[in-house]
Amino acid sequence: LSDQGEKISTLKPCRRSLIAVSLMHFVNDLHPTFLPAFLPALVKSLSLSLTQAGALNALCGIIHLFGQPLAGHLADRQKKPYFTLWAQLFTAAGACLLPVSPSYGTALLFVTVLALGTSAFHPQGHGLTGIAGGETHLATYLSIFGAAGSMGAAFSPLYAVFLAKTIGIHAIPFTLIPIAGIAFIASLLLPKTCITASTKTKKTIAGDAFIPNLL
Repeated sequence: LSDQGEKISTLKPCRRSLIAVSLMHFVNDLHPTFLPAFLPALVKSLSLSLTQAGALNALCGIIHLFGQPLAGHLADRQKKPYFTLWAQLFTAAGACLLPVSPSYGTALLFVTVLALGTSAFHPQGHGLTGIAGGETHLATYLSIFGAAGSMGAAFSPLYAVFLAKTIGIHAIPFTLIPIAGIAFIASLLLPKTCITASTKTKKTIAGDAFIPNLL
């Protein structure tokens, strides 16, 4: 990297980027384990066979397997963090709507939305975190980003049970409202000098703000 790139990697706004993307990672990984948590309830409410229940898990795994490389390829062609910002909401939407699926077909649809969301989030999320860390903080930033996701995954089953016992399964979709609020707050933490690609230098430098250019 050039001297300019080294200076950018140590700017304080990069820490704000780390906080924002890590918060988004926590929100994203807070929801994927809704599938195994609510699968017994779905089996009962929809009268699913073991084959049908297993197919839901298999579908999620297959989408992860093929979706992440594709999402990474597409993310490399973007100058704006569309995947990081919006994919977490797809993950949450699929997870929160899954428990109230009225049919097996809609359950398959919600699992697909959930899996596509989390598959799209991770490649660009890791990339943005690595860029924000630069050469001097790369491993540290990536470890914090990963820890935030691990924390979300660890709390996810407890969160699912908590929601089911406190507000009931049929009210879980309403939790998308505060989740959207948290995602919006995280987006505001992104600095005005966020990470984009420079067409002049073809190197990673600070660029325009995320949110104004997304709307």
